[in-house]
Amino acid sequence: SVNAKLIAIGNHIDLIKKNNSFALTEANVMLYYGINENIADIVKEMPNLEWIHSLTTAIDHLLIKSIIESDIIITNAKGVYTNALAEYTMAAISYFAKDLLRLIRQKEEKLWEKFFVTEIRGKTMGIVGYGDIGLACAKLGKAYGMRVIGLRRRPELSANDEFIEKVYPTDKLNEVIAESDYLVIAAPLTSQTLHMIKADNLKFAKTGQVLINIGRGAVIDENALISALEDGILAGAALDVTTVEPLPIQSKLWSLPNVLLSPHNADMTFDFKHQSMKLFCSLCLKFINNEQLLYIVDKEGGY
Repeated sequence: SVNAKLIAIGNHIDLIKKNNSFALTEANVMLYYGINENIADIVKEMPNLEWIHSLTTAIDHLLIKSIIESDIIITNAKGVYTNALAEYTMAAISYFAKDLLRLIRQKEEKLWEKFFVTEIRGKTMGIVGYGDIGLACAKLGKAYGMRVIGLRRRPELSANDEFIEKVYPTDKLNEVIAESDYLVIAAPLTSQTLHMIKADNLKFAKTGQVLINIGRGAVIDENALISALEDGILAGAALDVTTVEPLPIQSKLWSLPNVLLSPHNADMTFDFKHQSMKLFCSLCLKFINNEQLLYIVDKEGGY
C-alpha cells in the first residue's frame, strides 16, 4: 500500500487553513498549478516542505529567494506538452507560408483567385531555447525538410543531436536571428531571458522572417515586437503567449493583420491535465520509496 495522504487543497492560505488548520505545517509535498497569491507566504507556512511539483513546465513563479536557497526540490511536467507545442509551431509556419488567412477570406468572398505560396522545405527554423520543446520542434521541422539551428546556454548538450545542424551559445543570439526564416521562441522566463529579444536584436531579422513564441511572453520586449511588425522588419508573428495574459483589449496585437494569436492554449489538449497528473503520480511513488526524482529543475538556471 502507498503511505501517502492528501491533507489539504486550496489556492490560498486561508482556504487551506479553513479545511485543515494543521495542513501546511504537516505537508512535505506541494502540487503547484498556479495561484493568485505570493508563493513565499505559503512556503513560509510549510516548514516540512521537501518537494514542489509543477503541473506545467513553467516554474518562474516558484523561483523565489527562499526556495532557491533552500533544499526544496522542484520538478515540472517536462515532456507532457512538448508535442502539442511543436505541432502548433508547424501549424503557425504553414499559416504564414501558405497564406491561410487569404484562403479563408477568398472562400468567404467566393473568390477564385490564384496566388503564390511559400515552400517550407529548405527554409531555416531557428530555435531560441533549445531544450525539450525545441527538440520536438526540430524533429518536425526536419521532417518538413527544413534546416534547423538553435540557441542554448550549454550547446555541448546537443553535440550528438541528429535533428539540428548547429547550436549556438547564448551570446550568438543575433546570428540565429539573422539566419532564421522562422524564429521559434521556446525559452523559459528567467532573470536572464527577460526581454532577451529587444529592438536591437530584431533589427538583425532576416527579410520575411516570422516569429513564433511558444515560450513566455516577457522573453520578448512586446513594444519592440509590435514596432517590428508594423515597420515590416518582421513579416508576421504567431503568439501563444503574451507579456500580460489575458491580452489587454487595447493591445495593438489584436488589430495587426500579420499576427496570429492564440490564448495560451497551444498545448491545451483534451487530456493534458490527465497526462500531467499521471506524471505527478509516478513521481510520487519515487518520492515515497526514496528513489531519485525525474525532471528536477535547476533552480539557479531557472528551468
